[in-house]
Amino acid sequence: MISSHPKTSLGFLVLFAATGQFFIAQSGLLNNLWIGLFFYACALLELRQVPLASMPEDPQAWRRSETVFFLAILVLAAFLRLYRIDSLPAGMHTDQGFTALLALRIEHEGWRPFFELYDYEIPIPLAFYELAAWFRLAGDSLFSFHLFFVLQSLLALAFFYGVIRSLSGPRIALFSLFILAVTRWNWIETRTGYPSGEVAFFLFGALFFWLYGFRIRRVWPFAIAGAFSGLGLYFYQSLKLLPFLFFIYSVWELVNHQEARKRLKPILAYFATVLLFAIPYILYIQQEGGLGYREESIFIFHSIMAQKSLKPFIDVALSYAALFNRLGDPIARHNIPGHRMLDDISGVLFILGLALAWRSRKIPGSFYISTGFGVMLLTGLLADQLANSNRLVILTAFIAYFAALALASLADQVQAAFRFSIRATQVMVCLLLAALLAQNFYTYFFEQANNEECRWSLGLEQATLGEDIAKAERSAPDRTHFFVPPSDIHNHVVSFLGYAARKNILPLDIRALAQGDFPRNKDAVFFLDANKNGDFAFLKTLFPGGGETFLTNAQGHIQLYRYDVPRKTLARARVWEKGLRGTYWNSTDLQTYSIAQRVDPVLNFTSKWDFPFKNYPPFTIRWSGKFKVPETGNYRFKALSNDSASVLVDGKTLLDIPVHLRKGTHVLKVHYQKLGGETMALNLIWKKPGAANWEVIPATAFGTELSY
Repeated sequence: MISSHPKTSLGFLVLFAATGQFFIAQSGLLNNLWIGLFFYACALLELRQVPLASMPEDPQAWRRSETVFFLAILVLAAFLRLYRIDSLPAGMHTDQGFTALLALRIEHEGWRPFFELYDYEIPIPLAFYELAAWFRLAGDSLFSFHLFFVLQSLLALAFFYGVIRSLSGPRIALFSLFILAVTRWNWIETRTGYPSGEVAFFLFGALFFWLYGFRIRRVWPFAIAGAFSGLGLYFYQSLKLLPFLFFIYSVWELVNHQEARKRLKPILAYFATVLLFAIPYILYIQQEGGLGYREESIFIFHSIMAQKSLKPFIDVALSYAALFNRLGDPIARHNIPGHRMLDDISGVLFILGLALAWRSRKIPGSFYISTGFGVMLLTGLLADQLANSNRLVILTAFIAYFAALALASLADQVQAAFRFSIRATQVMVCLLLAALLAQNFYTYFFEQANNEECRWSLGLEQATLGEDIAKAERSAPDRTHFFVPPSDIHNHVVSFLGYAARKNILPLDIRALAQGDFPRNKDAVFFLDANKNGDFAFLKTLFPGGGETFLTNAQGHIQLYRYDVPRKTLARARVWEKGLRGTYWNSTDLQTYSIAQRVDPVLNFTSKWDFPFKNYPPFTIRWSGKFKVPETGNYRFKALSNDSASVLVDGKTLLDIPVHLRKGTHVLKVHYQKLGGETMALNLIWKKPGAANWEVIPATAFGTELSY
C-alpha cells in the first residue's frame, strides 16, 4: 500500500492499473509481461482500500430510468451485431455453412437425423432443427442466418440482465449489460453465427428461472430452469457443464440458508427435469461408450497420457491466461492475430473486478458469477487446443460482471474521496463507457475489417460464389448449369447459399470442356478462381462471345471470374484437340506404371484439385508437346511452383534467363516432381518479347499433342 489517503490511493490505483495494462498489451516482448504483472500487483494492493459497491442496490432509485437504459442498451447491442452485416464478416466459414446446410436438408428433404450427428465435427443436433424452423419462418438467406443468432443473443442479454439484477441490483446490472453489449469478443461470435453463442442463452435462461424460483418460492420456475439445462445437452459442448455448475449452486444454497429444507424440493425438481431431458443422451452414451466424437477427439487427457507429462495442460492454461489482455486468439476468423481479446478499459476493470469478486465471494452475486466463470473456463482448459476465443465466448458475460463490479466500486470511491456530485460521477462513468465502446468499435469495424488475414479466413470467395449462384437461380430458375471450381463443389457454404440450384451445380473440369464432355441443354455459368487467368482465357477461346464478369470484394480485388455462355454457343462448341500430353506417376520411379495419361489444354494448375492424384506424394509428371512462337525474339519461361519443376524447349533446359527463339513451332517439355506436403501448384508462364508482365502460356499457343 503506497498511501492511506483516499485521493492519493485512488490515483496510484489508476496509475498502476493503466501502466500494467499498457505493458501487458505490448505482446512483442516477454519483459513487458513481467513489468505489466508487477504494476498490476501494485494496483491490487491499492485496491484493498476500495470498499465494495453496495450489493444489491435499491431498485426504487432506478424505477424511472431503468427501463429506458435497458432498452437503449439492447438497441445498441442490436446495432453492433447488425451494422454492415452484409460485409462484416466478409464471408462465411465452412462450419457455419455446414450448420445452415444441415438445417436446409431438415427443412426441405425430410431428413431427420439425431444421434448420428454426435459423430459429426459439429455435434449440436437440436441446433440444426432450431435453425430449420427459423428458416421456414424467415427464409434461408445469409442475412436470415445471421439474424437468427443476433436475435438469440439479444434474448441472452435480457436473461443475463435479469440474473445480474437479481444478484446485484439494477446499477451493476446495467453496467454489466452495457459492457457485454459492446464487447467486441462477444459480438464477433454472434455476427459470424458460431453455435457457441447459444451457450449464454441456455446458461442465463436456466439461471434466471433458478433465481426467480427462489425469489417467489415456487417450484415451476425450477422445472423451466431444468428444461434450459437439459436441452442444452443437445447444443454446444460446453453446455454439458451446466448440471455440474448447478450442482455447486445447489450445495451453496443448501449450506448458506437456514431454510435448507424448503430449498431442497425445488432443487430436486430442477435436477429431475434435467434428468428427464437427458435420458436420450444418457442412452446414447451407454450405447456408444463415450460422450461423442467431438468431446473424445479434443479431450486433453489423451495428450497428457501420450506425452506422460502435464505439459499439454500447462501450455493450454498459459495460452488462456494470455487470451484476455495480451495475445488474444491467434485464429484469424476469431480475432486479429496477436491482438488481445478485451479492450484496455474492460481489461483493467476485469482484473480489478475479479479481485473484488474474490474478496466478496460469500455474497451471492460474487459467488454465482465467480463460480460460473471458473466452471465454464474448463471448456477451454480441458480441450487439447490452445487459446480459442470461440470456445470461451461465454466468459464475456462473467467478465462484464467483474468489470461492472469494479466500475461501480471505483465510482463510489471517487465520489466519496473527491466529494463529487452524483451527476458529476455519472458523467465520468458515461465518458469511460463511451471510450470503452469507441475502442471496441474501432478495433472491429476498422482494424479487423481491414485486416487481410481476417477477411480471407471466413470463406469470402465461397460466400461470394454461393450468393452469386443463388441470385442467378432466382432470376432464371432451373435454366442454368453452374460450373464451380472442384475445391468448392462440396464446400458447405456454397452448398448452403446455392441450395436452390443444387441439382445444377457441377464441377468445372477444363479437360472435360475441351473434350466436349459437358451438358448443353441449359445455359452455362462458369466460375474460376482469381488466379485462373489462363483457364479463363481458354474458356473465352472455347466459347467465344460469352459474357465475362469480375466478382470483386469491397476493396475492388478480383475474387472470381464469371463467364456466362448461352446454350446456343455451347451447342456449336467443338472438341479442342491441342495441348500438352501429360503422363502422371504416383512415384518418383518412372519405370513403374503411370496412373494417368491425358492431354492438358493449358497448364494453370493452382491446387491439388487440378491434378488426378488421390494418394499422397511423391508425384512425378512429364508434359510434352509443341507450341508456336508468334514472333522472333527473346522469351523467358518458368514452371511456377513451390516444388521441383523445369522447362525444356527444343531439348534444352531453360533457366530464368532470356532465350532467343525464331517465329514458328518448337518442342516443349515440362518436368514436375513433388516429394511431400499437400499444397500443389504448377503454372507454365512466359514473358514475350517487349512484354512487361508474365502470363500463363495460352491454350492457343499449343499444337497437337506430341508423344513423350
